[in-house]
Amino acid sequence: TMLKLALLNYTCEKNQTTKQAISKAISEQFKDDIHDSIIDYLPIRPKVEEQIDHTALVAISNQSDTTKYLELLRLSGLNVKALEIGPVAIKRLLTNLENQDDSINKILAINFGSYNSFVTVLWGGELLLDRELNIGLHSIIESISDELDISNQEAKKLMETYGFSKNTNKQIQNNNFFNENINSSLDRILKPIFIRFSR
Repeated sequence: TMLKLALLNYTCEKNQTTKQAISKAISEQFKDDIHDSIIDYLPIRPKVEEQIDHTALVAISNQSDTTKYLELLRLSGLNVKALEIGPVAIKRLLTNLENQDDSINKILAINFGSYNSFVTVLWGGELLLDRELNIGLHSIIESISDELDISNQEAKKLMETYGFSKNTNKQIQNNNFFNENINSSLDRILKPIFIRFSR
């Protein structure tokens, strides 16, 4: 993969900065992965100074792959000013959307992908959790397909048409009884999948 995200445990010794402690821990734990790499990190709960042991979210990307990616974006007409770890971008986006004071934000964000999803928890401007789950659109469609004995294409269309709302479009409003049954079936099939996000 182009980008590797991992949780890093590190210890701040006396007279040692956070940057120095994380750099030392990265060189020890990821020594085989950091050659010709671009590395970024995000401390988790950095304001808890009384703790001796700390954790950071570390992003490691091959320099050549990153350069190619940036060049692809440039050729697409985009002017990239910065690259950053996902949870930071999520934090900025949601803070701006809510137009709230960053210090009081309590945010749970679920970022769905095709095969994997990420759960990010931000509290008072600090990253508390960023976890990858083996749940994505593919597994959701597979669950619907297997349960209803239909093709993946039909399952995807069913999900796109009905989702979880009883009032998503005019077709649903035209036949409330039929569509309520479909919504109920989708809820029953997918509830066990989404419960995994709360664990």
